[in-house]
Amino acid sequence: MLTTELARLNVDVMVTRGQMAPLAAKEATSTIPIVMAGTIDPVAIGLVASLSRPGTNITGLSSMDTVELSAMRLQILKEILPQLSRVAVLGSSKETKAAAQSLGIQVYSIGSRNPADLKNAFGVAMPFQPDALLTDGTPYTGAHAKLIAAIANRNRLPSIYPTRSYVDLGGLVSAEYVDKILKGSKPADLPVQQPTKFELVINLNTAKALDLTLPPILLVRADDVNE
Repeated sequence: MLTTELARLNVDVMVTRGQMAPLAAKEATSTIPIVMAGTIDPVAIGLVASLSRPGTNITGLSSMDTVELSAMRLQILKEILPQLSRVAVLGSSKETKAAAQSLGIQVYSIGSRNPADLKNAFGVAMPFQPDALLTDGTPYTGAHAKLIAAIANRNRLPSIYPTRSYVDLGGLVSAEYVDKILKGSKPADLPVQQPTKFELVINLNTAKALDLTLPPILLVRADDVNE
């Protein structure tokens, strides 16, 4: 395993992404600093003792997927599609299901473990006649966002994503933390960071391709509109 080899080489720091990589790194070493990126709820999976005081050799960036955040995404979809009642969810979490239930929206979970079966997964979901697609904030959906968007557009499904780019977001914060660690800071004392700003980004070209007329107020609220 790569993490075991890196531990044997006694590297200065390990940088990981997602869920499985930091867990493997933790198994390989308890002394080499580990910087994670895009990891969902690192406390629950046992990577750190708490976000404010990790207490281990691990710190970095944690993704956030809460009922409130899922509800916000669904509310945006309802602004775009006032008659929204059914949503296909890729990577569906309990938070998204809870938010949908509170808004009276039916959810159909699209299960897909690899890019090869994404098309089949969408094909199974279409008889459900979803009005839109929502993707949860997981490393899998972030890594395959381009493919997911292409399939969604072919199926004429308006879609909403958790971030503009998981890779850019994780890389930026990880680089900052790696710099601090290489300068002598201890991971146990560096709080695990979460996103503090949420951007609304709209692609007008996609909206036109889907024959969608977006509410002017939504365009005004947007942080960025791609044309």
